[in-house]
Amino acid sequence: MNAGSAAQYGFFTYTVIGDKVTITDYPTDREGVVDIPSTIPETTGLPVTSIGANAFYGCSKLTSVTMPAGVVSIGSSAFYKCTALTSMTISDNVTSIGSFAFAFSGLTTVTIPAGATSIGSSAFYSCTALKSVTIPEGVTRIQSDVFNGCASLASVTIPLSVIVIEAYAFYGCTSLPSVVIPANVTSIGDWAFYGCAKQTGAYFMGNAPTHMGTSVFDANDSGFTVYYMTGKTGFTSPTWKGYQVAINDAPPYANWASVLAPSENGPNQTPKNDGVSNLMKFACNMDPSKPDVRRLTAGGREKQGLPCGSMVDGKLRVEFLRRKFISATNPGITYTLQFSSDLGASPWSEVNVTTTPLGASIDSTWERVVVDDALGGTIRVGRLKVMQTP
Repeated sequence: MNAGSAAQYGFFTYTVIGDKVTITDYPTDREGVVDIPSTIPETTGLPVTSIGANAFYGCSKLTSVTMPAGVVSIGSSAFYKCTALTSMTISDNVTSIGSFAFAFSGLTTVTIPAGATSIGSSAFYSCTALKSVTIPEGVTRIQSDVFNGCASLASVTIPLSVIVIEAYAFYGCTSLPSVVIPANVTSIGDWAFYGCAKQTGAYFMGNAPTHMGTSVFDANDSGFTVYYMTGKTGFTSPTWKGYQVAINDAPPYANWASVLAPSENGPNQTPKNDGVSNLMKFACNMDPSKPDVRRLTAGGREKQGLPCGSMVDGKLRVEFLRRKFISATNPGITYTLQFSSDLGASPWSEVNVTTTPLGASIDSTWERVVVDDALGGTIRVGRLKVMQTP
């Protein structure tokens, strides 16, 4: 085939540019589950790396889509108006999601891959069934209208990397109870959180943004309050930008748990019935909004997950994630590793690993820590204990 010309593989239309394949079209009358192929045999096995603009536009009968690991980009309006699409497995290697990519789809939850750095404007516009979303570290700008009209959205995690929240980004998210604004945000656009009728508070972790647009938090809950921390600058009292304000020096866990309903946000609760407590999720950078039992892999580079163990030179090695911010002036949690020869009555030795040993830095908040058991043995057991500090 000529480079760039359209060809057919099953129900998929595709093009080839160089050594890469882009899926460009799919019949709108197809229904059910779709597995996008990882390679196209007719191209001597070239990998599928992109979902093109409008590729699945209007495929209103699709219910689930799985894309292969080789996909790195999703084009504009790729899944626009896939109204029955409730489940989407996005490739872990996707770095960019185009504008309107999933607009008007039926998605209920979405995990945006950790490597994604660009999410286009209106990417999830009017996904009215979408309940939770975690924006990955590395995204610096939440573009305009990206979650506009997501009326069921009850939980959103904005990473520390975000600097700008553009206009209308969360407009009309009527189920969103609160939002945590990370410390690096310097600009919030017009109407960004307008009409979030259940939103009772915005928790600012840093100084006041240098730019605040028009009506950012208007038409929210009647008791809506802007919370900021002692020592942060740019805020005024008793009101700021027309909103009532209050000092918020709650421990870090309380801020993290503010995305959960009051009946579900206790540190020892497991509201998602996955066996992992809220406090452990807080300690291991896991998603509070849905079942999450991810585990680290030995020697890996994951940014979220429960601890893992491996045997190295006859000794048990434990790897875990640790928050960097813990200090005497900003108490949060303590990390303690416990070791034993069995899970029964044998005594457990304890090592406080709250600040030592030094960890491998992941970003400004997280580090990955490796600890070897001091004792060897044919059977050794390790576990991580986390506790809140006063």
